Amino acid sequence: MIYFRPLLGQTIFALGTFILLCWLGVWQLERLAWKLDLIETSQQRATGDPVALEEALKRPTLEDMRYQKVSVTGIFDHSKEVFFYAPHQQGPGFRVIAPLVPLAGAPVLVDRGWVPNEKRTADTRLSGQIEGEVTVTGIVLLAGEATPGVPGHQGRDPVWMFRDLNGMASYMALPGAAPVFVVALPAEGGEPWPRPEAPNLTFRNSHLGYALTWFGLAFALLSVYIAFHVSQDRLRFGKTEGKQPK
Repeated sequence: MIYFRPLLGQTIFALGTFILLCWLGVWQLERLAWKLDLIETSQQRATGDPVALEEALKRPTLEDMRYQKVSVTGIFDHSKEVFFYAPHQQGPGFRVIAPLVPLAGAPVLVDRGWVPNEKRTADTRLSGQIEGEVTVTGIVLLAGEATPGVPGHQGRDPVWMFRDLNGMASYMALPGAAPVFVVALPAEGGEPWPRPEAPNLTFRNSHLGYALTWFGLAFALLSVYIAFHVSQDRLRFGKTEGKQPK
């Protein structure tokens, strides 16, 4: 037999907190399922044969294109290069962003790869300034978001601190540019600069640990609640004889 006379204030507080902690745990499990699906979908899109960019652009939303492996054929306009600041294990440097103008369809901003500081200007890497029609195979990335406290584009210097697709397209005077970036993948026999690098598709996944933490706190709260009522003789298990509860 269980004898239980809960204290009202402590019970209301404990119950509300317990429900909140359990909700947070369930929410993290839902986030875990979402993250696992994102990882699987991203890997599927980024591997295998590329699809034509113009076909990918027909998908219902931009999210349906994220990390898709695509191919697009056109001509680079190197005169409109801009740069995304990207420190590298080899030192400070930039990602070179250049518009690729297809024979049909909207121009697309292509991340051609990384260059160190000393290779930023085009005249230091003339052999890499491909002329004529070229087919680029790459991974679709969406526009980035500004980080508070980090400046975007300033002045006339064509350097951005984040992937500001609209800002770059406006600077290049490319109205109607495709709403995505294409990050060029490394190709055999390519010139050294810019150096194409596949985007990092490794995702941090700590949701299971967070879920266990919230559920653990809920269990700890329940244990403290029970222990407190036992200490106050308001909760007894077994025989109910004894002193009157406080």
